[in-house]
Amino acid sequence: MTKYLSEVPLLSWTPPEPPKFSGDTYDAKRDGRRLNRQLMAVWMVVRDERWRTLSQIADETGEPEASISARLRDFRKPEIMGATVDRRHVNKGLWEYRVVGGKVAAH
Repeated sequence: MTKYLSEVPLLSWTPPEPPKFSGDTYDAKRDGRRLNRQLMAVWMVVRDERWRTLSQIADETGEPEASISARLRDFRKPEIMGATVDRRHVNKGLWEYRVVGGKVAAH
């Protein structure tokens, strides 16, 4: 059964098992655990749907900005979450992001 994020208790959400990461350089054995950990770390910060810069998310997660950007792209993928990742320009190349909605597997 699938639920919207707002219907899932915050502490019980986990990414779908297994997330369908892909790409020419992706190796499940080498990268799977790290990407799952990053996905959860970023989710724990952005789940409140507030606007944040990559730098702010990095400060809260300890993950590199490039990895955070990639995980935000992953949140858009229907097989991972199918969420909307909004972005807005702040100034001089600085952007803020927020994750809204999406469906997750109920566990």
